[in-house]
Amino acid sequence: MNNNFNNNQQNFVPPQQTVYNSPQNLMPTVAPQYVSPKPKKVYSPLDKKDKRFLPLFVISAFILADFLVGSMLSYSLELTVFCFVQFIFSTFYLYDKSRKPSLFVIACGGLSLVGSVTFTLFSDGLINFLMLVLVGGLYGLYCLGLSGKFTADTGSYRIMLDLIFDTFVRPFKSFSCLIGALKAGDKKEKKNLSAIFGILLAVPVLLVVVPLLIKSDAAFEGVVRNLTRNIGDFVFEVVITVVILPYFISYAYSKKLKNNCSDSPNKNVMRKIPYSAGVSFLSVISVVYIVYLFSQLAYFFSAFSGVLPEGYTLTASAFARRGFFEMFAICCINVALVSLVLMLCKRNEQGSIPLSIKFLSLFISVFDFVLLISSTAKMVMNVRQYDLSRNRVLVCTFMLMIAVILVLFTVHIFAPKVPYMRSVIIICSVIFIAMSYSDINSRIAEYNVREYKNSGVTDSVDVHAIYDLGDGGVESLIMLSNDKNEAYSAPASYDAHLALVSITANNYELDFDSDMQLKIRDFRFFNLARYKALKAIAENCRYLKENDYNKYLDFIGRPSEKIYEYTENDAGYTANDVYM
Repeated sequence: MNNNFNNNQQNFVPPQQTVYNSPQNLMPTVAPQYVSPKPKKVYSPLDKKDKRFLPLFVISAFILADFLVGSMLSYSLELTVFCFVQFIFSTFYLYDKSRKPSLFVIACGGLSLVGSVTFTLFSDGLINFLMLVLVGGLYGLYCLGLSGKFTADTGSYRIMLDLIFDTFVRPFKSFSCLIGALKAGDKKEKKNLSAIFGILLAVPVLLVVVPLLIKSDAAFEGVVRNLTRNIGDFVFEVVITVVILPYFISYAYSKKLKNNCSDSPNKNVMRKIPYSAGVSFLSVISVVYIVYLFSQLAYFFSAFSGVLPEGYTLTASAFARRGFFEMFAICCINVALVSLVLMLCKRNEQGSIPLSIKFLSLFISVFDFVLLISSTAKMVMNVRQYDLSRNRVLVCTFMLMIAVILVLFTVHIFAPKVPYMRSVIIICSVIFIAMSYSDINSRIAEYNVREYKNSGVTDSVDVHAIYDLGDGGVESLIMLSNDKNEAYSAPASYDAHLALVSITANNYELDFDSDMQLKIRDFRFFNLARYKALKAIAENCRYLKENDYNKYLDFIGRPSEKIYEYTENDAGYTANDVYM
């Protein structure tokens, strides 16, 4: 009986409950959909070439860190060495036999090396900074071409977008890929990576803990002082190396990745603007320029006669400087506007740019040339009245480069297939590098002193301007200070003498031996222009000592007691007056 009860219990079906129809119950049931999890990225481990060359970038990173710490940002041999080492490592790492670099890529690499030599030869801070930007850009284009990462033809402006993206975006986006590749290695590589990561994590902790320990115990403070006396700078350089090294390695590694790991900056441009809108836009701009030319005709062309506009109160120098910046801004705006119109406007039925847009663009380019010629005439007038200066030479150099850009851009308007950007980069780079190699500071000082001596006018030389030329003006200052023509050179000689005293007192690298021979403080920080200037000072000191001992004592002064800075208001004072 019990068995029957159990069987009946197993077969028992509960009565169905009554389900009342409701709006919710009337809705059709939707089966739950299965959402597949996002697949994990699979990273390829580092290959043999990566393992062999990526660690070498530690060397170039440390050289740069040593330059930043030791040289106090003074351009020297070490920065040139860094550029060469980085170039060599990048070349060996990125070179692929299956990819032959173009002549443009090779030219960019060669010009970057030639430009980096100026850091050792010349000491002008502004020119070397501009050269550093140029060398970095050329090196970036070289690495892009060597790795085949250009997303557009090298004759197009889009290669500059590639350069910006490749320098400031791709290395950071590719860093996760580098970490993934390191994690994908074998167990031994993972252990080494973990050990290095632990050491790196310990560095910032020690930077906080060690100073606290030094303050807490005198014995430990003495030990640390003895150690840091020699390795303090080294530890600081290691810290900077650790900070900049990830960028160096990721920058190089990103060149070997495909675009699926780092997006490309260039996308297909959609030409959606009707060309009639482009014509009307350029027409309005052109009409404004025509009115402006006629209303300001005297302003633009008065420089040709060497006379400032009537009622104009500014000096010739300010007049020329204002004309240059106006011209530069307008040229940049016009090139950008014409480029956007050519890029975004629809083509005609033949698929080419309409002639109306081409001729309007040509007029705007001609207007730019008018501004350029006017600015050049103003600068010539400025040089005639105030002699040469570094800024005036730089302005003339940039005007020449702007002329090259305008010519090639105008050619591009009527011949779009001409690789204008390639030519712009190479020609402008050659112009600037040639200007840098000409040692313009020395040439400017020599020119101004020669014009002063030829004129025979007492106040026709600006000694303070020659002093501002830095190392390049030292030899000319020595020539002025030793000028024997008392008829007209006494004031300039005194000023030059005073300027040399200031250079001697403020230059920490001026180190003489007993025979007044200049010592080289550290070969890493060697700079030829600086060395030549200091050597000339040493020889002049020896000359003064042999011929005029009192003048020699005035010259060397007592810089340890008082450091003097030369100003324009010090004309008529001698070295004795300074150090009394």
